[in-house]
Amino acid sequence: MAGVRVSNVWKIYPGGVEAVRDVSIDIEDGSFVVLVGPSGCGKSTTLRMIAGLEEISRGEISIGDRVVNGVHPKDRDIAMVFQNYALYPHMTVYKNMAFALKLRGMKKAEIDQRVRHASSILGLDDYLDRKPKALSGGQRQRVALGRCIVREPKAFLFDEPLSNLDAKLRVSMRGELKSLHHRLKTTTVYVTHDQEEAMTLGDKVVVMSEGVVQQADTPFEVYQHPVNRFVAGFIGTPPMNFLDGHLEQSADGIDFVEDGEESPGKPVLRVRVHKDHEPMVAGKVGSPVVLGLRPQAMTEAAFGDDHDLAKKEGRLIRAAVDVVEPLGDQMDVHAHTASTRITARISAHGHMPRGDAAAFAVDTKRLHLFEPGEFGVSLTAPAASRETAGA
Repeated sequence: MAGVRVSNVWKIYPGGVEAVRDVSIDIEDGSFVVLVGPSGCGKSTTLRMIAGLEEISRGEISIGDRVVNGVHPKDRDIAMVFQNYALYPHMTVYKNMAFALKLRGMKKAEIDQRVRHASSILGLDDYLDRKPKALSGGQRQRVALGRCIVREPKAFLFDEPLSNLDAKLRVSMRGELKSLHHRLKTTTVYVTHDQEEAMTLGDKVVVMSEGVVQQADTPFEVYQHPVNRFVAGFIGTPPMNFLDGHLEQSADGIDFVEDGEESPGKPVLRVRVHKDHEPMVAGKVGSPVVLGLRPQAMTEAAFGDDHDLAKKEGRLIRAAVDVVEPLGDQMDVHAHTASTRITARISAHGHMPRGDAAAFAVDTKRLHLFEPGEFGVSLTAPAASRETAGA
C-alpha cells in the first residue's frame, strides 16, 4: 500500500481547454478518498492522470515515495475498476481474475492461492467456472474487484463503478465496497457524480467544479460547513435552499431579510442570525448576501409553544404551500416566499393543502450565509473548514 499525492496538477487540452486547474490532493496511505462533482468537473480526468492514462500538462503525481509523471500505467502498481467492468467475455471468472497474474509469469500455485483468497472475500467461490454473461451486474462488479485484489496493488482507482447498477443494488454494493476497504485497507481513490455515494463511502470527500477543487474534507465537515455556495448546493438531499437578501441590524441582533415585495400569499422571509455567527457577518450589515437553509433545518411550528418561542426568538418563517411529497415518516413541503421557492423536510402528518400558509421554526445554528454569486464564499464556515478549499 501507499499514499498518493497530487501536487499542483493541470490538464490542458489542445486549444487551451483547462480540464483540471492546479489541483492538489493528499491521499493518505490506506484511506478512501472520493472525488465528486457534476459532469465535466475534472474528476475522471484527475483519476486518469493518477493512473497514467492521461498525460499531465503541469504538476506532479507521486505514489508512495515515487514520482510517477513519466511512468507507464502498468508500472505504477495500481489497479483500476471502470464503469463497464471490462471483463473478458470468453473467459471464466477464475481466468478473468488470474489473467494479469499469468502475464506477470507468476507460478500457478500462487495464482490459484490469490484467486481463491479474493473469491472467498467477495463471495464468488460458486461462480469461478461461469463466464461473465451468466452473472448479474453486481456479480460482474465483484469479479472486476477481484481482478484488482489479486494483484495486491498499492492503490485502487474506481471510475464510477456502480453507475450501471439499479438503485437497490447500488446501495448494497456501497456497503460491500466499504466493508472490503475496512478489511484490505488499500489506498482507494473513487470517482462519482453521486453525492450520496460520496458521503457514504469516503473518509475524505473532494468536491470539484470547473476543474478546481472547491473543498476537501471529511463528509461531516463538507456537509456541515460548506466553504462556498457551490459546495452547499451540491452536497445534501434535498438541495439547500438559497435566498437573496441583505443583513439588517435590529434591537435583538442581526437579521437576514429576503429581497422582494411582500404580498398576499408571498411573505418576505426574515430570520435572526445566530449569536455565534454575528461576529463573522457584522461587517456585512446593509450588504447583499445569500442565505443557505437546509430543508432539514426547519420544523413545522403552526401553533402552540413551538410557534410562540420561535416567533419570540426571530426564527419563525412563513411560506405558502405549493406541493407536498410524502416520504413515509417524513414529507417534503415545497412552498414559496416573496421571491423564491423553498423546500422543508419535516415529520409526516395529515393533509397540508396547497395554498395554505405554513409556519416553520428554523434552527439558526444551521443557517449559512454566503457572498453573492455561484461560488460565493461562506461567511459563517469556521476558519479550519475554509482552509480546505482548494486543498
